[in-house]
Amino acid sequence: MPTPIPFADDGGTPAWRARHALPPGPQFPIWRFLIAAAALPFLLAFMAAASWLAWMCFQGIMGPPGAVIALTGIAALAVIIRRHTGLALGAALSLVALVGLAGLVWVVFALLAVALVEGV
Repeated sequence: MPTPIPFADDGGTPAWRARHALPPGPQFPIWRFLIAAAALPFLLAFMAAASWLAWMCFQGIMGPPGAVIALTGIAALAVIIRRHTGLALGAALSLVALVGLAGLVWVVFALLAVALVEGV
């Protein structure tokens, strides 16, 4: 019967292994950084356009003070979601936008249902 080879035992202590181990590889490869850097200008332009459209909508409906309060409330809600869930700020804003869209769709369908029931 052959003698077993001790693969895991190199004769060193854990401290010696820690000093002589290779450093870990990068956690964020360069190709991911390049993709993010290439996508960032388009995302910033989209966010600027969405912010401007939201500002125009809120300003037209509620007036400038109401628009400032509404946008501040949206930002505060995103920060609260980020703090309590650990999501990134962009993900929290996306969550606020999706929930707002779902609420808007729900209100539109509710109004249509009331209109159909009342025969308007």
